[in-house]
Amino acid sequence: MGEPEQVIAEPDEVEDVDASIDGLHPPTLEQHHPWLISYSINSALSWLAFNGWYTLGFLLFCYILWRRIEPKCQQWLRKREEFKEAAKYHKDPDKVLARERALDEARLRMQEQYNKDAQKQAEKRKEKRNEGLNA
Repeated sequence: MGEPEQVIAEPDEVEDVDASIDGLHPPTLEQHHPWLISYSINSALSWLAFNGWYTLGFLLFCYILWRRIEPKCQQWLRKREEFKEAAKYHKDPDKVLARERALDEARLRMQEQYNKDAQKQAEKRKEKRNEGLNA
């Protein structure tokens, strides 16, 4: 089979070469270089090339500073939350009583569990002593 013929679009009137080139391609196919993006990337890379060690030192300084300040920030946020919670309970005494009752019940359950575990351990020790004496 033969190759398909190439069709070349020609303008109606050809006066000069530039006019014929403009007529071949629609304006949507023209490539525009993103000069702003290229300029921004080149500027950032050149700045980094000249100031790279200073940037690295600054980032290291910020990291060390954050490691020292972070616990204090966390403590400040925790105190702030506790203060808000205390203010909320101060406004409503029923919530305070309900919270205290819940805490007392939880403590009582924990103490009962501890007593049961201690009693089981004492029984196991007693059995081991009896086995040691019988042997």
